[in-house]
Formats: sequence, structure tokens, C-alpha cells
Amino acid sequence: MRIYLGTATSNLIHNFTPINQIHQTILDLGHTHTTNWYKLENKTIVPIPSTNKTAEHIKKEIIRSDLLVAEISIPSFGMGYHVCLAKTYHIPVLCLFHSKYKENISPTLKSMISKDFLLLEYNDQNIREILIQGLTKLTPKKTRFNFNISPEDYRYLNILSHEAKITKTDLIHKLISDKMTQEKL
Repeated sequence: MRIYLGTATSNLIHNFTPINQIHQTILDLGHTHTTNWYKLENKTIVPIPSTNKTAEHIKKEIIRSDLLVAEISIPSFGMGYHVCLAKTYHIPVLCLFHSKYKENISPTLKSMISKDFLLLEYNDQNIREILIQGLTKLTPKKTRFNFNISPEDYRYLNILSHEAKITKTDLIHKLISDKMTQEKL
């Protein structure tokens, strides 16, 4: 699964939470990161200077992800933007927060919990299990099928899915189902 991992830049710099452990666990579980505005140095995530992170670049990274994992222990307007983008494009969101930062979590986020938005608390001892639990709940249960389409078709697919308020996968599934029904297959 392609996962966009995000956290507050101050969290990366000051290591308030075990973001490196989250990063490594995602890789250990066989997933890939779409986030490329971090670089890995000696198994530690280091932010690339912010001049490389444009809003359009971040949007593209989130849209091409299967899931957004947001470590939200440290408040960040940037992470709020990432979560909103994911929600707008029907990308499932797993928000993680460390128990020692529980008071930082917004009541608004707590009210957003749904089948495609989880908010999970972890501590230093159970982070791997909590991450696995969240990923399991948000992992698509259908067979993955990748294909290549032109940039124009991809933009149109994005527009259609946004207008229909469904994921691109659900839109394609609906088109196929409608065709099958029409042809009585």
C-alpha cells in the first residue's frame, strides 16, 4: 500500500514522538511511502528544506496515496491541511497521537471518526501494534489493480470522483458495475 506519512516539522527536528519508528514500521510491513519531502539519513527522517514543499506537490503526493498516516501529537496547521486534502479526495486517514500529548488533540478531530478516518492513541510500548491495528482497519479489502492512463484521463477521473464524492477506485468500480448491469453479465 502507498502511504503518505506526515507529521509536524518541529516533531521531526526535535523528536517529540517516535516518528522514525512509525516510518520504519510502515516499511517493515511492506508498504511504501509516497512522501518524498523527507529524506532518510542513517535511518532517521530529515525534512528537506521547505522551499521544496509546495502545496501543489503535497497535494499530488496525497492524491496518489492509498492512505494518509498523520502523527498529530504536535499541533500543526500543515498537518491539518494534509488531513483535509486526504478527506477531500476520499483518501483514508489514520491519525496517531502519543498518550503524553493527549491534551493537544482537537475535539473536532475526535468528532471526525468514521470508517475511513481513525484517531488512535499510542505509547512507547504499543506503537507497532496500534499502527498495525489502524492500517488493518483502513486497508482496502479488494484486489489491487494498477494501470496506466494519460494525464488528461487522470485529471478527468479526479474531477469525476471529486464531483461524485467517491474515490477514484469506487468510481471505476461503479462504471464497470453499471456496464455489467447494462449488458446483464
